[in-house]
Amino acid sequence: MFALSEYDRILLRLGTGAGKTLIAAFMIAKLLPSRCLFLGDSDELCSQPLRVITNVAGVIPALEKSNSRASLDARCVVGSSQTMARKERLARFPTTHFDYIFVDECHRGSDRDALICGYFSGAKVIGITATPFRADMADLSKWFEYIAYEMPMVDMANPLKGLIGQGFAPPWRVKSLAVNIDLENLGVVRTPDGREYKASELDDRIEPHYHEIAELYKEHAPGRHGIAFLVLKASSEKFAAICREHGIKAIHIAGDSPDRDEIIERARRGEYDLICNAQVLGTGIDIPILDCFLNLRPTRSLAAYQQNAGRVCRVLEGLIDDLPEEDQAEERKARIAASSKPNSLVLDLLWQRDMLGTAHPGHLVAASEDEANAINEKTASYKSEHDLFATAHRVLIAREKALKEALERAAASAKKKLVPAEHIGFLIADQHLQDYQPQAMWEMEPPTEAQISWLTEKGIDCENLESKGLARKIMDALTFRAKYGMATPKILRLMKRLHMDQDRDGIAAVRNPERLTIKAAGRMIQAEYDRRKRLPRGKKGDGQGFLL
Repeated sequence: MFALSEYDRILLRLGTGAGKTLIAAFMIAKLLPSRCLFLGDSDELCSQPLRVITNVAGVIPALEKSNSRASLDARCVVGSSQTMARKERLARFPTTHFDYIFVDECHRGSDRDALICGYFSGAKVIGITATPFRADMADLSKWFEYIAYEMPMVDMANPLKGLIGQGFAPPWRVKSLAVNIDLENLGVVRTPDGREYKASELDDRIEPHYHEIAELYKEHAPGRHGIAFLVLKASSEKFAAICREHGIKAIHIAGDSPDRDEIIERARRGEYDLICNAQVLGTGIDIPILDCFLNLRPTRSLAAYQQNAGRVCRVLEGLIDDLPEEDQAEERKARIAASSKPNSLVLDLLWQRDMLGTAHPGHLVAASEDEANAINEKTASYKSEHDLFATAHRVLIAREKALKEALERAAASAKKKLVPAEHIGFLIADQHLQDYQPQAMWEMEPPTEAQISWLTEKGIDCENLESKGLARKIMDALTFRAKYGMATPKILRLMKRLHMDQDRDGIAAVRNPERLTIKAAGRMIQAEYDRRKRLPRGKKGDGQGFLL
């Protein structure tokens, strides 16, 4: 909550199933009696926050959507941005009416939300998103000044963090299936989620393969309860019918289905093998029993892909509710592993990989596009179902090894006087610096001349330094190390060049050289030079001469 005293627009980034609405409700409870507005993306997405806020905050919110009009005396309002963006609905409220606005699914960055927040210009804004990909947050940084809290589905920098690492979500598994669909020369159109493939053309290419895909689902997802996302409402209905022909208990659901609530309730009870839709179940629907994701709607939007996949990553109801503490992660994971839903399966149809810019399973765990594509290539090589996190971890280890080898080659060159900026994170063993991706707009700007000058004086090569944010992170790290007399990157590179971080010739390696002080590292380097010259140790001073 402290962030709200410092910033006007903050962001909460939490993976699907982390309880975004619940967290917002707790915040509202603390902010009352200030006037709060919770914005749902559409009329359909207002019922859940209405219920949760009532249970948590102890106040029944007024409802502002379609035919419902909120009382101006209400301290908390749940509103549909779809409705409130209308001029006559906004005009009901004074521009100073709300003190705080919570924007759900803010990654969509809709003009409606901007219009509403602009109207209540004095209100502080709390955005809530589940977008998994830092590079996809560029548009969010135009609106939000500070990321107040993050809990992604997976934290590759720390496997014990993130929803899966903490045991708040079942682990991902992936099964790659080859379906030979020709997707050459598809048209592209602009949508609220960005540029996407033309739905009609995409549907025409995929529809002839429905029978083949249904058979693959039947073969590779027996006993599972899946959800399939299709391009069009008509294609969802047709695919569900074909699945039933193949002995799969499948059902189609649409926004205007008269028995929609009954279908969802029966799905929660596990009465279907597969529930098919055309994006009506992408957000705001909680069916914990779902454990298989079939994507027949290729998308360029990483946030939309993660939201769709997130429908299958909830823990079964009541399974871990009594284990909320951080130190109970292992018990939570043990219960999930022993349950009827030990994991969530992504059926990855390989034809989607041929589509440039299309989201794929690698984007569920990666921190960058390069990392996602490396994971994608690795998963394609597996013939059997495999753990997505374990695959991503192997890719990360391989990339770190390649970086280390490149670093050692660079360090071996006597002409290389400066330490490349991109190697600093590896040299000082800072995983977060290695994985850094700029988020705010200022972080994405090129480094300033003052930053480059400062870093160059410290012996850093800024040739490949791309952003002001990374320059700031490196400067902070070097300042911290200087304050506590820790070894500089140049010293650490020298130790690696001398292979002092490796066991050799009966001499034990220096463990964690990045934690050494300058003086300690100097003495060790001097001793290593003396050893190589076969001179008695201690005859060459304290070693500082080698470090200047």
